[in-house]
Amino acid sequence: MKKILDCFEYLKRYQIDLFESICILLECFILKQNHQIPSLLQKAQRRQKIYESYLSALNQYVQATPPNPHLNLAKVLRVVQETPLQNLGLFFDLITQKKTNNKLFFYTTPLEVSILLNALADLQEGESLYNPCFGLGSLFLQIPKGVSIYGEELDERFVKIASLICKLNQTEATLMCNDVLKQPAFKDIDGFLQFDKIICNPPLHSHLGTNYIKEDERFRGFVSKNYPELVFFFHALVHLKTRGVFILRKGIFKNLESKFQEKLLGRLECIIDLPKNIFPYQNHDFCIVIVGKKTDKILYIDASKKHFYQKDGRYHRLTHIEEIVDLYSQRKLTCYSKTLNEIDEMFENSQSEEGVRLSQIAQIFKGKRVYGCSKDEKIEFFEIGSSDFESLGFSNHFDHLRLEGQIQKVMEYALKPYDILISWRGSFPKVTILSPKLSHLCVANMGVIVVRAQDPQNALGIYTYLFSSVGYQKLCEICTDCLEIKKLKNFVLPSNLSRHISYFGEIEKLSSKLRSIQDEITHLKDLI
Repeated sequence: MKKILDCFEYLKRYQIDLFESICILLECFILKQNHQIPSLLQKAQRRQKIYESYLSALNQYVQATPPNPHLNLAKVLRVVQETPLQNLGLFFDLITQKKTNNKLFFYTTPLEVSILLNALADLQEGESLYNPCFGLGSLFLQIPKGVSIYGEELDERFVKIASLICKLNQTEATLMCNDVLKQPAFKDIDGFLQFDKIICNPPLHSHLGTNYIKEDERFRGFVSKNYPELVFFFHALVHLKTRGVFILRKGIFKNLESKFQEKLLGRLECIIDLPKNIFPYQNHDFCIVIVGKKTDKILYIDASKKHFYQKDGRYHRLTHIEEIVDLYSQRKLTCYSKTLNEIDEMFENSQSEEGVRLSQIAQIFKGKRVYGCSKDEKIEFFEIGSSDFESLGFSNHFDHLRLEGQIQKVMEYALKPYDILISWRGSFPKVTILSPKLSHLCVANMGVIVVRAQDPQNALGIYTYLFSSVGYQKLCEICTDCLEIKKLKNFVLPSNLSRHISYFGEIEKLSSKLRSIQDEITHLKDLI
């Protein structure tokens, strides 16, 4: 494996585009598959130029990607000739999932997860498989022969790489370069084409245009900025004939929209929790969702336990794949699996293991309008909105001074030191904490939610956790245009909040530096 990896690094030095390097290497494997490499190497051994012969031989099978003329083709061909075709799956896993500096991990699925997805789909000879976002198509290396593959992707380079993979795997493929959200490719006058199986690991970072989605019959107006993968999920369902296997974020099931519930009603066969940290640079909790035509109860398999993964460098690697497949296919009930009547049952145990609900250690309420009626009297107070929130650490300076209001309400909803404030609107909430030196009478406006912890230590722990990447991402997951009090009350905090408190001092140091930089910027603007 080292030789082919070194060969890829050598190719990268000569090709401007990383995807071109992958294409050229795969095209060399096409020549190997068709027994064309030995004759080219014989010519090279006689010190004859092989560039034109290489292109001519390759164009018999695919449209060749011209390599850099200065590339030592014989060197590449020699390594490819020595590398078994069955090593391609591991090769792709190494260059995309392990060598993360290539920045390819968003376009492929880890090898073990790909193997599991294909095993769960249980593809049979003569069946059709559809993937609406196949990326580089590495998953197709696991598809058994005799299966017809259909798919769509936005990038022509991805389509070419995936097509080469299918040719090497000797599977029939119809892969289209198309934006599935604007115009589905597999639709005729009779409606959406139906495929026996669907496998889909949708992108998490799609920038979705919502105007055309709102009116589309596939989505029925459903748009989620927090979960763009759901749009691909809904799209795939209109093509589904027998079984669909999807990778989704587990947080989706904590905040089920009614339209999402309708889509899943009676069709959700199984949810498989995946181990944490198996996808590079992803802090989310992921699960595999299996959708069929009709089912009464949901099988839940907890494959996030230590039994199902082992440490592999910086990340975890999925293990005991056959056991997971057996649990699903036989619908076995074990210490790792159970049946569910409702999806909420999936979280009953996990919540107590992870920590405590926010409502257990804090009072939560929404800001109120305390002025603007006949009962107003003279009273000075600051009305705090999200524009008053400091970017880091304590907030203590506010702009909106009110001179009149309902005194009783102002005093009732007056904020206190260490109150945590969260913006109510938006998918990416702002968060701040009030200074212990709060010297003004302050009231949160209606666009702010107040979290009042039982004591200052808990307040610092909650704020610092929400500041962290993991905590903030989980907070965003429960925000759909606005933050519901009910969801925030059920927000699960880690049991070791005290560990987070120790970082608050660093946050305050950075806050001080940030204010100093902002003052310097203001001073510079005044000088110009």
